[in-house]
Amino acid sequence: MTVPAGSAGPPLRIVIADDQASVREGLVLLLGGLPGIEVVGAAADGEQALELVAEHEPDAILLDLHMPVLDGIGAIRRLTAEHPGVAIVVLTTYADDSSVLDALHAGARSYLTKDADRTDITWSTDDDMEKAHVAYVSGNMFPLFGLEPALGRLLSPADDRGPGLNPYAVLSWDYWNHRFGRDPHVLGSSLHIGDKTVEIIGVGPRDFTGTEKGTITDIFLPLSMNRLATQDRFDWHRIFLMLKPGVNATTALEPLRQHLSAVNRAFGLECSTCFRGATQTSIERYLNQKIALYPAGAGISELQKDYRRSLGILGLLVALVLLIACVNVANMMTAQAAARTQEMALRISIGAGRRRLVQLILGSYMVWDARRLRLCSRYFEQGDGDPRAAEGSRLSSACPIGGHAPHPRDDCNDGPTACVKKGMC
Repeated sequence: MTVPAGSAGPPLRIVIADDQASVREGLVLLLGGLPGIEVVGAAADGEQALELVAEHEPDAILLDLHMPVLDGIGAIRRLTAEHPGVAIVVLTTYADDSSVLDALHAGARSYLTKDADRTDITWSTDDDMEKAHVAYVSGNMFPLFGLEPALGRLLSPADDRGPGLNPYAVLSWDYWNHRFGRDPHVLGSSLHIGDKTVEIIGVGPRDFTGTEKGTITDIFLPLSMNRLATQDRFDWHRIFLMLKPGVNATTALEPLRQHLSAVNRAFGLECSTCFRGATQTSIERYLNQKIALYPAGAGISELQKDYRRSLGILGLLVALVLLIACVNVANMMTAQAAARTQEMALRISIGAGRRRLVQLILGSYMVWDARRLRLCSRYFEQGDGDPRAAEGSRLSSACPIGGHAPHPRDDCNDGPTACVKKGMC
């Protein structure tokens, strides 16, 4: 259903339906500016969405679940019956909202969360809603990683036995520190996430921030508390494998990868509604995809994958700038060496060795740069034309640097401005 950027085919025509004006207008601006996408209408309720679909016959519709006049579930049922060729994508605030399952059963193709990174939570002692990074993890994650709690206890396999049986939560150390000031009385308190109420049973170790690099998880919940965790149609789980000591990763993981790829293909073949409206090429591409296994000793992140090209271009530009700087420095040193050719010939003629000449050159550069820096600083502090600055210039030009007399071009008796123009500062 998607149209690749730069495609010569017709654009993907979509309708957006959301009762929140800021969300609706933001999606129109965001999607309308993408190549290959055309926003043909925006509705504030379900009835308007049906009218726009009948008028424009779009390819897809982004539909909020909670709207006035006609809610999202009712709109989905009517769209499926009256316009079966329109792909329906649900917009929701919570990925584990029970309404998502009803929408998918009613005929929605998939769903999108309005805030995929942070979740709205409310503490029982505070009516104000706040944002937090919430992660659903299996009960054996903490013991498998060998982690110990900073306070209370961590989640265990017994806390992940079934949906909603153990409404417990573990706070990360960073969240406990900046939100509660390391208050030990946070144990036993309750917080609300959507329509769920969970109890705080512990605080994670200080050095553990989650499994995704670049994101500090605030609250860990048992995987079974997510209503979608046990649904066969969902495959959003992120799985970590820990090999036994002495096991060769290359030989041990290949059979597992092939098995998971076969399971994924079988899952796709059994899902009769997954490919409704898709082309045969898209279906084959999905069914033939392979499972990829990556090292995750330091966590996982999509940042490197998403920004690899941009970072590569930035690194190339930095390398070019450094190369230009090195060429300029090399040219300057070559010019200075040419100016001291007679001096070097004289020193060689009176018996100076190569080692002594190298020491002399390196030492003169170091002392010369230090003197120039000190002289320039004095000029800037005292101002151009100051007699003391000029006296400093005369002292600098009269004093041999690195065992040799200064070149006549280094004379700065004309004042600091002339010194700067002559390249001394």
